[in-house]
Amino acid sequence: MSLAPGSAAGMLLVIAAVAWPASLALAWLVPVARRWLGPLVQTMALPALVLAFTADAGMELRVVGLYTSLTLGVDPVGRPFLLLKSLLWTVAAVHAATYMREDPRRSTFTGFLLATGTGNIGLVLAHDALGFYLFFALMTFAAYGLVVHTRTAEALRAGRVYIGMAILGEALLLAGLLAAAGLAGDVSFRTLPAAFADFPRPDVVAGLLLFGLGVKAGLVPLHVWLPLAHPVAPTPASALLSGAMIKAGVLGWLRFLPMGELALPGLGAAVMGLGVLAMFYAAVLGVLQSDAKTVLAYSSVSQMGFLATGVGAALVVPDAAPLLVLAVAVYALHHALAKGALFLAIGVVPARALRGRISPWLAVAAIPALALAGAPLTSGAIAKLALKNALGELPAPWPARVDVLLGAAAVATTLLMARYLATLRARAGTDDATEPYRPGLIGPWAGLVLVSAAAAAWLPAALAPLGELPLATQPRYIAAAAWPLVLGVALATGTILLGRRVATGRLGEAPAGDLIVVAEAAVAAARRAGPPLRALREQVPQTRIARWLARVAADPVDRTARALEAATTGPALGAVLCVLAGLLFMALR
Repeated sequence: MSLAPGSAAGMLLVIAAVAWPASLALAWLVPVARRWLGPLVQTMALPALVLAFTADAGMELRVVGLYTSLTLGVDPVGRPFLLLKSLLWTVAAVHAATYMREDPRRSTFTGFLLATGTGNIGLVLAHDALGFYLFFALMTFAAYGLVVHTRTAEALRAGRVYIGMAILGEALLLAGLLAAAGLAGDVSFRTLPAAFADFPRPDVVAGLLLFGLGVKAGLVPLHVWLPLAHPVAPTPASALLSGAMIKAGVLGWLRFLPMGELALPGLGAAVMGLGVLAMFYAAVLGVLQSDAKTVLAYSSVSQMGFLATGVGAALVVPDAAPLLVLAVAVYALHHALAKGALFLAIGVVPARALRGRISPWLAVAAIPALALAGAPLTSGAIAKLALKNALGELPAPWPARVDVLLGAAAVATTLLMARYLATLRARAGTDDATEPYRPGLIGPWAGLVLVSAAAAAWLPAALAPLGELPLATQPRYIAAAAWPLVLGVALATGTILLGRRVATGRLGEAPAGDLIVVAEAAVAAARRAGPPLRALREQVPQTRIARWLARVAADPVDRTARALEAATTGPALGAVLCVLAGLLFMALR
């Protein structure tokens, strides 16, 4: 069944995809309605899922309001993102119904889940900057409730970091959108990217959009909220944070940046460099973690490096943009399915059956892990082959380096997945395992594993409007996908045999949050240094030379300490962000 553009059924589905979760979220505000709304929550993304499979690309609907209008629809770029988000939200909602059954804050979690899902699905269907930003902001701020759900000290700290980074990203994104829409005179995705050629400073506007969306996409060094938020959120929320919500930033890149319209070699090269850095930097930190969720969080940062590299390459070489956009969309879909299955496994695999032997459930969890590592004949092999072919369109010497670069990154991903499986197995049957194990969690997780495993077969047909995907079944493609996996498994096995360091955690552990931990340590040191320096200055003999020497030595450190202490308070931080937004507007004018 296929719904033609402009058909009544198609238009109703477009409206229902957003209106249904929004109606559930509004109804959830009424305490009496929560008694009978529970089962309906699991259907929140079903209209969007039906739309993703049945609607032809090009379907568009304009919703006129009192003061403005929004344009909603399905296009070739948004369709794979609609598919991945609707699939994940459906599975996560069903999983959460069992996972949160005994949680005393289940009602609060459900309300935030519905609001976040409305924003996440709505931004995919939005076809103009206004709609995208409204849904994006709804998703961003509603997700805060999912991050701090447990109200523990770790959750509240992760929530502070998340909301601080989110406000920074919103300020950059809003400044870029207002500047782009003002210069272009239009907010539609059809005309906005093409108008960059007429902007006086297209690199500045594109940079604001790229880094504003990069906060949500986990672009290094804006990734620090991810490894803090993932471990503290309930497992269904963690699966959505990594599988669906960070893809909103990637979709925004594809929507707003002038890929295929204008070459921005400086900005594109910088994004490519950050993408390559993320592939390996996050992989190293992920291997040094002892919590399965934190390992997966750093894995998401590493995988987003692949997508950032493709986006940067499209800004460097506009002629290669169509193939690169295709590769990024395919990779995003593959990653969402595999990563969602890996997160949901954390609620299933650590069962008592793992004690003393390899559980069959651990073997099932290894299926999406192999796909993420790019094993032959998996969706990961197709996604990485599409990205490699697209990057081959870059000027020399990039084509010669792509094979080595992506191969080394695949080795790093294999080590990350080995670490994830090791932490998952080590956690099984232990007293500190906090995940609730219930038989009802197996069905949604197993279904997502099956969809992820079958993606290699149905992915080309599902994304046919975007173009023809390479079928990685030829021997040379299988060999190219196999050697990084074999090398990664050999390295992981060798490390375990030489002391079982990977399995037991004796390899060492890096603090989750990496850069934010360094910043927090600097602030704490400055706070500790302030009072002693002020006391030392008061004890200096009151001579002119002594006072001058004390001021020269102590004042800079003292003032730095006071500035850092003031900048970390809520009002001061808000003022800094407002001043930053004002300066950005002035610079653009």
